[in-house]
Amino acid sequence: MGLLFQRFEQSRFSTQLLYVFLGTWFLINLLQAMFTGLHPDEAYYWIYSKFLDWGYFDHPPMVALYIKAGDELVHNTLSLRLVTVITNTLSIFVLWKMVRPYAKNLPLFLLLFSSVLIFHVYGFITTPDAPLYLFTILFLYAYQQYLKAYRMSWALALGVLAAALLLSKYHGVLVIFFVLLSNLKLFTKASFWLAMIVAFALFVPHIYWQYLNDFPSVKYHLFERSASPYKFEYTAQYFLDQLLMMGPLMGWFMISSAWKQRAKQDLFLSGLRFLIVGVFVFFFFNTFKGRVQAHWPLIEFIPLFILAYIQIAERGLNKTYRTLFAVNIGLILLARLVLMASPESLQRIRFIANYYGYKTWANTIAKAAEGNPVIFQDGFQTPAYYNYYNNSLTGFGYNSYGYRKTQFDIWPIEDSLQFKKVLYVLDRPFVD
Repeated sequence: MGLLFQRFEQSRFSTQLLYVFLGTWFLINLLQAMFTGLHPDEAYYWIYSKFLDWGYFDHPPMVALYIKAGDELVHNTLSLRLVTVITNTLSIFVLWKMVRPYAKNLPLFLLLFSSVLIFHVYGFITTPDAPLYLFTILFLYAYQQYLKAYRMSWALALGVLAAALLLSKYHGVLVIFFVLLSNLKLFTKASFWLAMIVAFALFVPHIYWQYLNDFPSVKYHLFERSASPYKFEYTAQYFLDQLLMMGPLMGWFMISSAWKQRAKQDLFLSGLRFLIVGVFVFFFFNTFKGRVQAHWPLIEFIPLFILAYIQIAERGLNKTYRTLFAVNIGLILLARLVLMASPESLQRIRFIANYYGYKTWANTIAKAAEGNPVIFQDGFQTPAYYNYYNNSLTGFGYNSYGYRKTQFDIWPIEDSLQFKKVLYVLDRPFVD
């Protein structure tokens, strides 16, 4: 009876600790979302939300729905990021349910989770990676449950979540592909074919949108995107970013721990290993044609974290490493505080400068425009900033010859500018 009561007390403590952490995490991200300026890409995706559709030039439509749901409440940075803050918090709960069958060490789970830098980034930033993060976790959880009894209900969930992955970001196809590659016997299950049919049916509207618009995303991502001459720094930076995103101080330990964790006969863990290796190799080869941005392999860091947690929970974590993880978390929180507070002296740093100063800039341009539309040459970020901070759609991105296409080439904004007086904004003179 004493042992049973002790287990009950431990379970109750774990539940309370989890809810306290989730509440704290939610509050931190809420404050970060409220007081951190907008990233230029977020402003661009805000315009997505003003033209809801089944697809866009650069990405599928899920990010537009994320932003639309919050921005309908009130127009500010918090509302734009609100759905991300909520879903990111919920994803931690699902992630814990996913790893708990392997190791019930909640304090360790929270310590390791808090040390992964990229999990902090998508706690509030709203780009296509935010829904990709959520639906990767949900897809892996549904797959884990499906493997237990191959039930139709979980097959249906897999199909819906597979479609959600694809409608979030095209990288989602890597999650589906490498998980399936790890378990080809799935194709012998009738319930699995239901999942495939459901996923395809839900993704068809996006395919049809691509067809109606002459497949702009396919052409851009596969053929029109320029490849840079190879530089060794692209590959070197890719490896460094892997360490940084898993934790500025303890990323190496997390990655090495995940690599030591063996799947044995566990199909779920085997799928995670396939996903890690497959995504890593895919983006590694991408370094030979250009720079791979640090957040692109986001879907790799989720299975890395899961395997690392299981391995560390099995082996234990000594006092020195616990201290290092605490310092690691402290560095991340300090960086988040600096980004949120953003002292004027630090706004000269390029990364921080992306988030600040554009509201004043947009208001200044609007004043000079005297109520007329504004055209910005080359690019999509500056007109997006202008539109967001003026809560309008009167800013337009016009591409000169040789500049790549953007969603502004598809939106009907240009038609509304015909035969109107406009302010034309250049970042350089017509003649140098």
